[in-house]
Amino acid sequence: MTQIGFASQEEWSTVYEVMLLTRADIQHVVSVAQTDSLTDADMHEIARLVKEAIEEAGIWEELPYIVRFVLQQKESPNGKEPLW
Repeated sequence: MTQIGFASQEEWSTVYEVMLLTRADIQHVVSVAQTDSLTDADMHEIARLVKEAIEEAGIWEELPYIVRFVLQQKESPNGKEPLW
């Protein structure tokens, strides 16, 4: 197994989900009857559009700041003190 830094190549390719979407989430936006009417295909389309919206909103531009924030928390004396 190849090492990249301290993590293995397998660890570098591990996927971490950013968001899960359920019908319970949807029912906060529309009625229960409307939520019940959504098919799996509808839910896949909603999830695709949400993913697209997140990507267009610049999530990748925010990623460096989020990563640095988490690293700063790890390095702070009490573990959770935000440094910015």
